[in-house]
Amino acid sequence: MYEPREDTFLLLEVVESLDLRGKTVLDMGTGSGEIALACARKGARVVAVDIDPEAVGYTARRAREEELEIDTRVSDLFENVPEKFHYIFFNAPYLPVDDSPEWGGLDVLPRFLREVCSHLLPGGKAYVVFSSLYPQPLKIIRKRRFFFEEIYVGEIECP
Repeated sequence: MYEPREDTFLLLEVVESLDLRGKTVLDMGTGSGEIALACARKGARVVAVDIDPEAVGYTARRAREEELEIDTRVSDLFENVPEKFHYIFFNAPYLPVDDSPEWGGLDVLPRFLREVCSHLLPGGKAYVVFSSLYPQPLKIIRKRRFFFEEIYVGEIECP
């Protein structure tokens, strides 16, 4: 399970800047559930998904502890998510997994980008975290510099 780090906190800044009351939100790759919980606290109807059942269970427990309603599901990206949303948040994997030469985001982020527009309501937006080590042609709305990279939050609006 992914523990909150700088990238999570950067995405939380975006969550905090939005009026989410009554909106539908998807927290893709929920990890520790920080984004899902923050959205629910702001009055959003939240679906939180992750490929890791442990992360989904952890997020569900935290929601119950805070008496928040969050629909949690195990899902490989949009596999178990038929709905459309006002907002989608995704802290995409972009760092090496263990000691593997593969970069998580090289596979996951392009798959997400291919499907995201079919899951946004008209006028909806998606916010994605990515790294300067793996540039994407997204509109950058927030960034934070670290000694070896910059982390960005990109905004996606679909036609």
